[in-house]
Amino acid sequence: MPATAHRFGAFARRAFHPRPRAVFRNDDEYLFRSPVNAERLMRAYNDSLAGKGQRFTLEELRREFGLGER
Repeated sequence: MPATAHRFGAFARRAFHPRPRAVFRNDDEYLFRSPVNAERLMRAYNDSLAGKGQRFTLEELRREFGLGER
């Protein structure tokens, strides 16, 4: 639903339509834009492939963060 903004000047009443999420937007591109974040993510990914770290079930994570049952 468009919203109407009331302003002074040439565009006194103008409808603004909410933009849908751009189809071309790539979440990977956003997450890897920062070199520091890219390094952290790749390290975490490689660690998970190597079997490092802790394993959690979905239920354990829900309990830990207090999310309860769905």
